Amino acid sequence: MIVRIGVSAVSIARMATLLERRGPEVRAKCFSPAEQAACDERAAPAQHYAARLAAKRAFKKALGSCRQVPLRDVQIGSDTRGAPILGIVGRAAVAASARGVTSNHVSLTHADGVAVALVVLESPARSARGCRMACREPRRAT
Repeated sequence: MIVRIGVSAVSIARMATLLERRGPEVRAKCFSPAEQAACDERAAPAQHYAARLAAKRAFKKALGSCRQVPLRDVQIGSDTRGAPILGIVGRAAVAASARGVTSNHVSLTHADGVAVALVVLESPARSARGCRMACREPRRAT
């Protein structure tokens, strides 16, 4: 069952400027060494950093108010086909577990100077609050 959904957009130009001005600091604070390597080996690193930052922010939005979760605890990788994978460690994993999150999905895109990410957090079936129609017994014809 879907727990929550988060979406975020990041300007690629703004990310490029941020990386030019404060690159090492931003990379160390927000991105794991694996994420840095994955972005830096691309032809347009700012585009890939922006997409990953959007995913991290979308995850935090989906989780709810989580100021205590560092961006670096949310990590974006790729599966064998190149599809994005959202990994959570540290305080992000603790916060997700506390909210019943057992799985997640992430989608990234970039176009027209903007990177956008969508994150869906899921848990096993929860109480029927808010889903009366799907949880009721069907009425029998009389």
